[in-house]
Amino acid sequence: ENLRKFPEAIIAYGCPSCVEYFQEKGALGEHFFDMGHIIADNSEESDMDDNRW
Repeated sequence: ENLRKFPEAIIAYGCPSCVEYFQEKGALGEHFFDMGHIIADNSEESDMDDNRW
């Protein structure tokens, strides 16, 4: 409903590893893959030796 009140509102997806943001979630996913940036994740794949989560 708020989007109808404010049609100029822009929904963007931001990368927590840098200052870039994207209009589409898919573009953000491609950015993570291309740049090697990661989302906070406590899975076993996380490399804790270099303090990255």
